[in-house]
Amino acid sequence: MKKLPRKHLLALLLACCFSISVFGQQVSLNVRNVSVKTAIAKVEKITGYSFILGSTKVNTGKIISVSANNEPLKEVVDQILAGQNLDYEITGKSIIVKDRHLVMGTQIRSNKNNILEHKLVGHVYDADNNEPLIGVTIKIKGEKGGAISDLNGEYQINVNSR
Repeated sequence: MKKLPRKHLLALLLACCFSISVFGQQVSLNVRNVSVKTAIAKVEKITGYSFILGSTKVNTGKIISVSANNEPLKEVVDQILAGQNLDYEITGKSIIVKDRHLVMGTQIRSNKNNILEHKLVGHVYDADNNEPLIGVTIKIKGEKGGAISDLNGEYQINVNSR
């Protein structure tokens, strides 16, 4: 078996370390009662990642606390953006923050009369402050009935079709 030259072994070792740091970014950040803006700045300084605020709904003045000891970057960002109804994606060295779109889903069943039963579920949020909207009437045009959003802004509508 042929022995690897020392410089090749060193290059291989450095490449492995680099890939671990890029794909497994661990962050330690422990702050109490700071603004989202301050927490974002600290994460940017620690990690070298840049936040791109693609949403005007980010409340950077919101006071938060973050407790992370050698945690994945994703978990730290989750703590910073908690309760703001926002999504984000980590691409390269950027953390792109964006609006969480209306979340809807359906469940479809067929009953004994071959009528398809659809259950439409979703959430309703205030566009200005991302708070759930309570008591909103949701209807499907041309259908009877509807739903009213609950305390969490969630609703379910049953729709039948042949």
